[in-house]
Amino acid sequence: EPWDWRFYAEKVRCANYNIDDTIVKPYFPLTRMVDAIFDCAYQLFRLKFKERSDIIAYHPDVKVYEVFEELEGGVEKLIAIFLHDNYARPHKRGGAWMSEYRTQTKNTIDGQSIIPI
Repeated sequence: EPWDWRFYAEKVRCANYNIDDTIVKPYFPLTRMVDAIFDCAYQLFRLKFKERSDIIAYHPDVKVYEVFEELEGGVEKLIAIFLHDNYARPHKRGGAWMSEYRTQTKNTIDGQSIIPI
C-alpha cells in the first residue's frame, strides 16, 4: 500500500547501505538535533531562538519560539514566531513541511512591521 513507503524505504536503506535507523537513532536525540539546528542558524544567519513556554500552542507537543536576528552591537530584533511541531498525530499531514498562520508585512497604516507566525 502507498502508506507503507517508510517501511519499504527502511528496508531498502538497510539492504543498500547497511544502515539501520533503530541502531543510529539513539545517537541523534531530538533535543540535541534541535540545538544543533539552532546553532547552525546562529552561525550562518545570526538568528537566535528563545523558547516561550508561556505561549500556548495548538497542541501540547508544539514548542513556541521567538526568533531574533542579532544586529551589530549585540542588539536583537524580533523577526518571527516559530511553532516547532515534530510529532506525528492522526489528521496531521506527514513529512517535512511548513506553513504560516500570519504573513510578514510592512504595509500597515502606521508603518509597523508585522512579524510572521
